Amino acid sequence: MKLKHRIPKTLSVPFVLFLVFFLFSNHWVYLSHQRFGSLANLQVQHVGKSDVRVSDFVVVGHRGSGLESTKDDLLIGNTRAAIDVAIAAEVDWIEIDVRVTLDGQFVLFHDETLDAKTNATGPIEQMPLKELASVELLLSDEKNRSILSLETVLAEYHASHPNLNWILDLKLGNTESADDGYRGRMDQALCFRAELPKLLDRLGISDHRITIFGDAEIIQAFSDRDFNCGYTLLFASHKDLPLSADDVLEHAWTNGCGIVVVPIVFVTASLVQEAKKKWKERGQDVQVWSYDTNDIRDLRYCLACGVSGLIVDNPDAVIASLQR
Repeated sequence: MKLKHRIPKTLSVPFVLFLVFFLFSNHWVYLSHQRFGSLANLQVQHVGKSDVRVSDFVVVGHRGSGLESTKDDLLIGNTRAAIDVAIAAEVDWIEIDVRVTLDGQFVLFHDETLDAKTNATGPIEQMPLKELASVELLLSDEKNRSILSLETVLAEYHASHPNLNWILDLKLGNTESADDGYRGRMDQALCFRAELPKLLDRLGISDHRITIFGDAEIIQAFSDRDFNCGYTLLFASHKDLPLSADDVLEHAWTNGCGIVVVPIVFVTASLVQEAKKKWKERGQDVQVWSYDTNDIRDLRYCLACGVSGLIVDNPDAVIASLQR
């Protein structure tokens, strides 16, 4: 019994030191309220309060505006209903996920496979657009069960809301594959890069209404393009996980990105300050945007750190809360 009590005491000192290091050093880790409420409170107190107004930052509707499915409360989004919610909330940007079908068409869908969120199975890139027409999302709303093509969405909404700003988050290929997977992703990215200007010209949409998001691999295809680009750090991807903030900022700078998009766990004031410093030294501006939280306390923390963009699933509620 003594041994059982002695082990926690032995571990307590290094554990406390570990927490102090991650909470208050320049290492860029934030323990959000979504997962570690009490510890997050300590970090928020350390950073201080934010006096920014809603007009000082941009609000982005994630996947339009995340909607819950009837299966395990999975966020589907990328539907007309989700986009309509984002428009009603008067967001600054509407983010939608883009994938490529077997026949080279662009559609709105987040996952690599259809398994979790539709009545079909298999990789979406192995199915042609015509077959996708019969696939239904697991939503109770019968009017919003279809997987939409990018052209359909841009055409419809540009006709009714010509001043909308779109973020096209490229979810291309198989991120778990090795060399073949990488080549496939690059081929899809280059195809998208070639076809997007044609689509926008056909629909009469200005380039400045479009921003491209991509991870460390995908965004390389747009490093010499005219589009605004955002480098997205994917916390879940081992190939994209950096060892330091400098790695992320170097990825973004090398690929000509003016926006650095990081999950809440990596949001710190030091990251934002370092980003602004590096871009200023080169005569340019940069924005740091956050994602992966809808907790208003986390979002206030992000703003206190200097984040200038919030990507959220419930933009109407966020805007209302931050206006108080």
